[in-house]
Amino acid sequence: MSARCPHCNARLSWLSLKRAFRCPSCGSDFAATTFWPWLATIGLWSLADIPLRMAMPVAEGAAASLGVAVRASASLGIGYAIACVVVGTFSTVSMANTAHERTES
Repeated sequence: MSARCPHCNARLSWLSLKRAFRCPSCGSDFAATTFWPWLATIGLWSLADIPLRMAMPVAEGAAASLGVAVRASASLGIGYAIACVVVGTFSTVSMANTAHERTES
């Protein structure tokens, strides 16, 4: 699941969801609320990392660099997958307040 544009119903990448952004399909201005989804992502990622650390123990010293790199890559992949689902699904997309932005400029 991913967030969708309220106007044209186009899929929005979870990476593009920001405080203020423009729909790549129709060009409408929007704002996204992503604080709670990101907080949930960090929590789930931390929980998912516990079994990974148990399954892939790394020895200390200079010889451990390959093991650390493999475990870090696996953790990054898990975190990316969690962020795709959680941030993309549970973020709120709404119309941007353009009147407020114009007064600040």
